Amino acid sequence: MAWLAAFALLLLVLALAGIWLNQESTLQRAARWIAERTENRLVFEEPHGSLLSRATFSRVTWRMETRTVTFDEVGLRWSPWWLLAGIVAVDNATATRTRLELPASTAPRTPPETLEPSMRVRIVRAHTSELDIVRGGAPVTFHDVGFTAGAGWRDWYFKLAPAGTPWGRLSGEGRIAHHAPFNLDSHVDLVREGAQPVALKLTAKGPLERFDVDGTLSAQASAIVVHAIATPYAALPVDALDATVKAFDPRNVVAGAPAAAFEGRITLARQDDALRGTLQLRNASPGTLDAGRMPLSSVDGALTGRTDGVDVAGLVADFGPAGTVHGSARVAGNQVAIELTSDRLDLHGLHATLKPTALKAGLDVKGDMAAQDVRMNLAQKGYTLALAAAITPDALVVREARAAVGGGSARLRGKLGFDAAHPYTVNATLARFDPSAFGLA
Repeated sequence: MAWLAAFALLLLVLALAGIWLNQESTLQRAARWIAERTENRLVFEEPHGSLLSRATFSRVTWRMETRTVTFDEVGLRWSPWWLLAGIVAVDNATATRTRLELPASTAPRTPPETLEPSMRVRIVRAHTSELDIVRGGAPVTFHDVGFTAGAGWRDWYFKLAPAGTPWGRLSGEGRIAHHAPFNLDSHVDLVREGAQPVALKLTAKGPLERFDVDGTLSAQASAIVVHAIATPYAALPVDALDATVKAFDPRNVVAGAPAAAFEGRITLARQDDALRGTLQLRNASPGTLDAGRMPLSSVDGALTGRTDGVDVAGLVADFGPAGTVHGSARVAGNQVAIELTSDRLDLHGLHATLKPTALKAGLDVKGDMAAQDVRMNLAQKGYTLALAAAITPDALVVREARAAVGGGSARLRGKLGFDAAHPYTVNATLARFDPSAFGLA
């Protein structure tokens, strides 16, 4: 009967273990133990529930050497038995909000000494209602994101379940080794279905200090193929870039856009302390806007990339019968500055219903990716037009538009909303002004 006594004793031990694991105080001790073992790199705040049922936390913080992940209002199940093997195993985790904080791109960065965690981590079937990715500025937000992540014996891994974004369905996965040279192997896919399908594929492979990035954007017959060498810890985060444009038609990406057939190449390569290269694009089927075609025949320029931004010098845009535009452009962070001039611009070559012109034109655009300040001047013998406006995500705001033709003049201020209703306000003053002088042929 000794075996029966041993069996009964085992059942008693399991029952006592179950009672102990089911207590909230045990969950709280386990959370403290994990924080101590990880030197407060993995912290569970305000734990409730138990190790044998669903546990909730007001916040979970996961601190790594170069980034921090914060989960708010967390619910999860975890297996206490995995703790015996030194693994934090989490299943069916949910959070109302997740915030991933990355170091600002302008801050000095050095490669990590190691990425090996104090404890193994495994998160399965996780879901967050909102994901904010922050890098020294306003967050980029994604909604309804599911993922699996963790730290294995040799590397960190991450797998993103297909998630909805404003641009399509996003998915991806990747691995990075614990130790130098921290080999990276990852890919991201973005797919937009429907009448205008678009597919974007990106891969990144190689040592963390210098890895290859390959990307392909496909939209029906249009394609853009990119190869780059990324150097995230160097002063210039890119060592080289080569982008090839193949039969690119804007209509395949944006409904209602003018048709075109762009072929060309953009190249950049490191020379001393800068990236230098060229921009060359040709449109095989230019035409006027009223015919639904892109008037641009070609565009060329010299590119220079430095730590503070990218410059385009000697920009030449050929609009065929409409004339040639010269200028320059600069992108620094999210700031944009564009200056364009033309000695003779024929609006009839842009839109066949407009009268032929020989305009001296100037365009100045400054701002960021969300809002721009626009100033434009058009002049030829007989009339002038000047515009000062602002373009925001919500509206076009005309601060002042002045036109003069013959002995007449016009001044206008107003606002046009970009929402579905397109609300507008206009305040105009006219004096013997004949708008047909600017209008149809």
